[in-house]
Amino acid sequence: MGNILIFGGLIIDRYLLVDRYPERGGDGTITDSFDTVGGCAVNIAVTVKNLGAVPYVVSAIGNDLWGDEIMQFMQERQLPVNCVKRAEGHTGYCLVFLEPDGERTFLTYKGCEAEYADALISGAVFDDCLIAVVTGYCLLDASSQKWIEKFKALKSKGSLIIFDPSPMVDKIDKSYVSEMMSICDVLTPNESEAKILAGKKTPEQWARSCNDNDISVIIKKGADGGVLYQKGAQIPYDAIDVHAIDTTGAGDSFTGAVAYALANKIPLEKGVLLAAEAAAITTTIKGPNGTFKMNEMFQTTKSETLTK
Repeated sequence: MGNILIFGGLIIDRYLLVDRYPERGGDGTITDSFDTVGGCAVNIAVTVKNLGAVPYVVSAIGNDLWGDEIMQFMQERQLPVNCVKRAEGHTGYCLVFLEPDGERTFLTYKGCEAEYADALISGAVFDDCLIAVVTGYCLLDASSQKWIEKFKALKSKGSLIIFDPSPMVDKIDKSYVSEMMSICDVLTPNESEAKILAGKKTPEQWARSCNDNDISVIIKKGADGGVLYQKGAQIPYDAIDVHAIDTTGAGDSFTGAVAYALANKIPLEKGVLLAAEAAAITTTIKGPNGTFKMNEMFQTTKSETLTK
């Protein structure tokens, strides 16, 4: 199996557990707090690793104490750091406001994780890239065009491109979105992101138009499951019913499982079932990611079959 490369940044998630997220000008209570390594790229990577493949996160990190913490985390989780480079500047962070029902609200400070450098991708890792997972967070600043040129180079050598647009897709320059749409093979937006990408069309109309351009679209609907649009077919899937305590990273986990499925030639109509289960497990973990084995969590024939 070729490499799975993941683009999107390594940061520190600073959790604030609150009784409720206050309205503007309001007040609330913090009941607990903690820091952990996060960011969409590492959340995706942890799921890929949990499923049994080797993911390569592509990101700069700061030459600071948080950068040290991230490197220690990567080593402890046995995640390759071939494409993780230290840079002058600060490591980014995200404030995560977590409510008792598992809902979360983000405020992110971008550090040096989005900076482009050719040295981030070594020749061997680049040459053997089978799947490239691109998250919208790496398309929000001046380095975006350089990243897109790298993605185009991967596409031209035969890599499959998964584009997870992220909740800030409305902040991405429309020309960058258009260029990503011209090279991606699979799109994994949630409902809100799909509505933004659809523009004046309905999400269903937009997804079907993507199919016309050989792009498969998976619209994630959280606890309501989702829909895979593929080759003109509309294939719904159910979410797994669990007691969610933290929805942070669930969408990332879903995308990680899709990447794993494609790398292992699992058809997408089965891959979305695997992804839904991975996302559900992630919501039962306090924090954006965690170590798990799916067949230990649910003991379902479905998971045991798909992960072999």
